[in-house]
Amino acid sequence: SLYPPHLFAPKSSDAPPPRGRKPFITLTWAQSLDAKISGPRNAQVTLSGPASMQLTHRLRELNDSILVGVGTVLNDNPSLTARIPALVPLRAQPVPVILDPALKTPADAKLVHNARTRIGHPPVICTTRPEPEWHDKNPTLAAAAKGSGEARLVRVAKEPGEQTTSSPPARQDNSCSNPNSDRFESNLAPCALQQPAALGRRPEPGPPPRRIV
Repeated sequence: SLYPPHLFAPKSSDAPPPRGRKPFITLTWAQSLDAKISGPRNAQVTLSGPASMQLTHRLRELNDSILVGVGTVLNDNPSLTARIPALVPLRAQPVPVILDPALKTPADAKLVHNARTRIGHPPVICTTRPEPEWHDKNPTLAAAAKGSGEARLVRVAKEPGEQTTSSPPARQDNSCSNPNSDRFESNLAPCALQQPAALGRRPEPGPPPRRIV
């Protein structure tokens, strides 16, 4: 197997995570031949085929959590559930974790709706905002987290000099140099997303735009 054996052990919601052990981190993405992960102005494009989508959903089922930035939530409104070829039980679903410094996650996002309908776990939303500001900054999300538990808000301290962003990068160039990741899964689409004028040739027919789920 390409993965450590413990990844294939049955999950248990009652079992606490092992202490003192670094989590096994898989960095996964889909990109075009010119290292783009989205179209102009972050437009969604189809970069994953059926086989790579099955791999993506299998990885979701194998891992305990899945981490995204708030830019992905705002642009794509993903579900982040493991559902190909079929929706897996809640106990096998990954816990969504959202990096959201300014607390911009909409209360009607699919990730919150999934927790409400018991399709997915409540998303863990990591923000740099102090707790007294949560209700003023995003009252509907704060109410959902405090009342029905459809989300979990966690304050995360920002390191000195650290910068935060809410938009996904337009290019994917140096991800493999990330020392914190243990494995990389890159799906390379046989197309280029750069503007035709910059490429100096006529555009080739490509797949239609879609929202990433």
